[in-house]
Amino acid sequence: MADVDGGGLLMLRLFHTLLLCLLVASPALGATYYVNTAGSDANSCATAQTNGSTAKLTISAGVACATAAGDTVLIADGTYSETRVQVTNSGSSGNPITIRCINRRACILATTETTSGAAAISTESVNYVTISGIKITNTSSFASTGMYLVKTWASHIPWIGGDQTTGNGHDIILDDIECANGDLAYGCVKFNTDNSTLKNSLLKGSAEAYNCNAPTFQDNDISTKINSGGSQGGGIAAKGGARNAVVQRNIIRITNTGDIGLLAGGNSGVTTGVYDRATDTPSSTANSGWMELYDSTFKNNLIFNETGANDNEAFGIRGCKNCTVVNNSVRGGGVSGYCGGDGSCTASTGPTNDNPIVKNNILEGLSYGACQPSWNVQNTATDYLDYNIFHSCTTLPSQSHGPSAPTTSVDPVFTSSTDLHTPTGPGVDAGLNSVCPSDDYAGTSRPQNSTCDIGGYEKVVAGGGGTMPLGKSKGLGLF
Repeated sequence: MADVDGGGLLMLRLFHTLLLCLLVASPALGATYYVNTAGSDANSCATAQTNGSTAKLTISAGVACATAAGDTVLIADGTYSETRVQVTNSGSSGNPITIRCINRRACILATTETTSGAAAISTESVNYVTISGIKITNTSSFASTGMYLVKTWASHIPWIGGDQTTGNGHDIILDDIECANGDLAYGCVKFNTDNSTLKNSLLKGSAEAYNCNAPTFQDNDISTKINSGGSQGGGIAAKGGARNAVVQRNIIRITNTGDIGLLAGGNSGVTTGVYDRATDTPSSTANSGWMELYDSTFKNNLIFNETGANDNEAFGIRGCKNCTVVNNSVRGGGVSGYCGGDGSCTASTGPTNDNPIVKNNILEGLSYGACQPSWNVQNTATDYLDYNIFHSCTTLPSQSHGPSAPTTSVDPVFTSSTDLHTPTGPGVDAGLNSVCPSDDYAGTSRPQNSTCDIGGYEKVVAGGGGTMPLGKSKGLGLF
């Protein structure tokens, strides 16, 4: 009997230990606050923990209630006319402050902001915040310099040791947001916060990462519509000392003449105030070795030039060190280093690119311009531009491998002008495995056969592997 009691006591102690571990490891449950068009900002945060007339009336007031890690703000259907929403409190790892619509994109923030440099939603110098399912519109001209619909800003030089998990300004997630009319704005989204993500979102305007570490842009549908007073000129840009950026599985629609689909780097190079990859130090002293972007990857993106103009670049690669551009599909544009899509470029124009890798891409120029005009590169590996398919371009680059080698225009055989699958094209089983991503735009495993396909899509074959589950339906613009 003593043995049985001893064993029972041991089991009880083990159970208590396991329960304590679970309690320590489990995320804290924060409070939930409601925002409703039937509510009132005179209601207390305590009463706003139930929906309806007891809720807060404005998103700003609801967000102000969320002061602790794990808190959630739920916004009921309706239109909320406010100048701006300022997030001033931080969550913690595993317990972010969450702000979201109860029903996806059925709550609308109609901003009246007109202040230069401001934003409809701002998360300045806060950490671990998730914003989800919100639709944002503007009711003003909203074309002042530096204005964005969402701005996550820390005004810091990224920590050189990796992700900035100390101090302020990191881990901001924008999920399933809609920037409904950013064509009137300077841009839709701008990150200056480390380890931040824009995903599953629909934007009419640019998204940019500036001087930050590990930004991610994935599974978004972006039109490059920008007011003529704006200067971002692209769908997605990573620049100004940004590093370790991942840009994948996005649709970019170039709808404004002169815009760029994806911009890896910046217009003129950076001289002060950013991270210097050459010396692994941030400094305010000018250094000729500084680059606009470092150690970043652009893969499985689909880019459409819908303007019919010949001065649009699918990719602008400008002052980028160790940038990898692989398995993207383009209809109506080229790849260049600070050159117009029409091929106008001089040897001295723009910052130099250091060790770029441009492989497994399909670029159909539609006779709009050059697939790769002259650009400035240094420290390149042999065949750094290779295994690409080029078609209908005014200028063809030279490469050693692939259907377009050495300088051959080859039709990729897209399924249609709006569907960039190539199941019968020359890119099937013709790519380079060493740079091939593990999946394609739709989430299909690569390679399906022994060799991966060129372009954003992998042809599905029997026994070739399954499709990875993605957060949203991955048709053209179907989110």
